[in-house]
Amino acid sequence: MSQEVLFISESEVSKITNMQTTIDCMEDAFYAFAKGEIFNYPRYRLPTSDGQYNFMSASWITKGYAANKSYVSHKNGIDFNVMLYDTTGRGLIAIIQANILGQIRTGAVSGLASKYLSKTNSKIFGIIGSGYQAETQFEAIISVRDINEVFVYSREKNNRENFALKMAEKFNISVLPLDYENFIKINFDILTSVTNSPIPVITKEMINPGIHINAAGNNSWTKTEVEIDVIGKMDKIICDEISQAKIESGELLRAQEQGVFSWETALSLSEIIYRKKVSEKFQNISTLFESQGLALEDLAMAISIYNLAIENNYGKSIKI
Repeated sequence: MSQEVLFISESEVSKITNMQTTIDCMEDAFYAFAKGEIFNYPRYRLPTSDGQYNFMSASWITKGYAANKSYVSHKNGIDFNVMLYDTTGRGLIAIIQANILGQIRTGAVSGLASKYLSKTNSKIFGIIGSGYQAETQFEAIISVRDINEVFVYSREKNNRENFALKMAEKFNISVLPLDYENFIKINFDILTSVTNSPIPVITKEMINPGIHINAAGNNSWTKTEVEIDVIGKMDKIICDEISQAKIESGELLRAQEQGVFSWETALSLSEIIYRKKVSEKFQNISTLFESQGLALEDLAMAISIYNLAIENNYGKSIKI
């Protein structure tokens, strides 16, 4: 028996979504997760001939939706797709191309964490990395805090200079590209890394009282963005979801192995949001947010995109 499914392309996703709506969407999802309304299954990976097959899924009981995101990583890149299901009887209702979806929700979660964990008067923001994921990380932070200075570092001088120029023009804000030696001298209020580095890019020289760090690029044992000594100096460590961090956060796993971190001391972002522990609670302490990327985030975004597509006549109906 055939059925109608809505196919939503990358270009349509880019028209439907925006950063502030996505941050709000993520906040609703983490609050629902804390209430037990969302079930999240951690990502798992299977080997392929030239990379890995990745699969992650979640269900939102009270809304009547479930979704999975799957993708194959290989030397030529990654293509992400989300399958959205109605759990009340309609079954598969949408196939959503999810490169942009993943990019914006990853940035939005760092913005959400910064909203709750950084100083409310944060003015100075540093970002390590200048790839496509860095753009939404940048936008998210300046959406939740009144930032007036941004500094960017990445290994390639041309990349950081081009990124600084693009972001300054797009958001009308001061963005200064720096080499590493000068970057580490800045007293950051908020510092975000979004790299695939196998060696630490956030080191103890960058830490000052009250700093908030978003580590957004690492979800593998083979990667590490944060130096072990930094983890040991943090007052609070927050994960997007602790059970998934225990599988994927290479730096926290190493820190535990070396005895400078214990999972019993970690907090979950959903718990903080549910208890309304707003940023005033974290004004004078250093915080580290470890973002692995969750299926519940993809689910929440898929629901929002699907409903907006229906309302605004986006997407192509296909028979399967």
